[in-house]
Amino acid sequence: AWDSVMRELDRSLNEFSEHLIFEDFVACEKHFVLLINNRIFVSPNYENLGKRKPSDHLIMIYSILQRRQISSAVYVFDSGARGNGYDNCDNGHRLPMFLISKKFGFNMPGLLFPNPFFGNVTNWDIERSLYDEYSDRNAFKKRKARALWRGSIECFKDCAKDMGIWQRWGALVQSWKHPDLLDAKATPKHNEALSIRNVSHIDCEPSGLVVYPDMVAAYKELQKFPSAFQDSHLDHHKYVEYQFLLNLAGSKGGGYSRNLNHIWSLGSVVVLWDAHFTEWYFPALHDGETHITGDYNNVIDTLKSVRRDPVMVEKLRTNARQIFETFISGEGLSNYVAAAFKKLREKFHNVTKVLDDHLELNGHLKQLGCGSKFHLLEVSIFDSRKGAVLNQHSITSDDPDIPACAVQDDTAKEKLLETLRTGQQALKSFSVKSWSLYLNGEKYDMINMIKMLKHTPAAAKNGDTTHRRRYLSQELTESSGPACIV
Repeated sequence: AWDSVMRELDRSLNEFSEHLIFEDFVACEKHFVLLINNRIFVSPNYENLGKRKPSDHLIMIYSILQRRQISSAVYVFDSGARGNGYDNCDNGHRLPMFLISKKFGFNMPGLLFPNPFFGNVTNWDIERSLYDEYSDRNAFKKRKARALWRGSIECFKDCAKDMGIWQRWGALVQSWKHPDLLDAKATPKHNEALSIRNVSHIDCEPSGLVVYPDMVAAYKELQKFPSAFQDSHLDHHKYVEYQFLLNLAGSKGGGYSRNLNHIWSLGSVVVLWDAHFTEWYFPALHDGETHITGDYNNVIDTLKSVRRDPVMVEKLRTNARQIFETFISGEGLSNYVAAAFKKLREKFHNVTKVLDDHLELNGHLKQLGCGSKFHLLEVSIFDSRKGAVLNQHSITSDDPDIPACAVQDDTAKEKLLETLRTGQQALKSFSVKSWSLYLNGEKYDMINMIKMLKHTPAAAKNGDTTHRRRYLSQELTESSGPACIV
């Protein structure tokens, strides 16, 4: 499984010229990230630090750097969900943009990379350990023999964005027709009127929508079925009450859905709605081995067939867990990110030569006007009661790695400080990875649990998930009552 994922990464890299230079990456100011001696540097103009995905990406990278030493690297990253940002850095030389999804499959340009919603991967491991506890308390045979899906529905003005929404309508329709096999509900966004466009309109043909006549008819019946849009929110700890967990493409255009991050480890059978989009670990997936695949036409028959085959069910559950451990656990994410950076260094030897030589690196930065024409900020995180929060720091003349980027004059310094203040204010507008645990009515906030974890035996600190689960179980769950994560 790992080898197939690495082969796809190599194939994607081979599409780019090995003669790219350091300046090609730095010229893409809104997307480049510089890693030097396990420190992270970005431009003040990096994407939009007030938005969640760009910030969560940096939080994820920072937390991985706290777990292991990674050689210096420079890369470009786009947080778009559909993978069409690969040309955002085309300044004469196409760059190997890291993308979190490719909407139309592996052949789209760019390199696949984990999506940002894992946040701090150490916290992610702790969160998953808690879900493991909940999963263990819900024996598979006692779970509902149905496929669960929860998400949102949003209408758009153009057909190009309808691909993900149309799949979601399909799941709702089949749930309405077969409630004994599928439990799908959706939350309408913005309380807008949910109306179906004329899908036979010529403008919709290029978007590749697959429309079934009975689905259109059934959709009209859904208007009389308001329960499909009521009580649609369900916390992830409730997912372990179902034997099958369905994933659908993202609501905005049919790219990845963050829901998929959560369902591989819950002890249920993973059901993927047939879609074109890909993520970084998809080369390791095999229909009938790691998951089952369905669409509007066959998902019901597929569920019926698999439910009758307990041997296949057990294989699917075991292999889904293996996918989680290999790719989606904190250790799996760290392994992939480290491998991706290593391959970048091996491919772009001209860039690596600059990164590994302190004097040469600072010479290039000085020649580019770092500290005057453009600036770099160091990014770090700290754990507050609201979760992981980004810190931004300007570069000073005594910086051990990039002193060439020290701010050169008072005017530039004041402008940079204003940028920092604006950025920090925006970051305060949302919190990242904030959880609480309720146990027998008593509340434990996640940050205290993280502090507690620091006092666990060394094996738990070093990513031994089994040991960590056992520790948390002993310390927090000495009762027969279930734990709820909210």
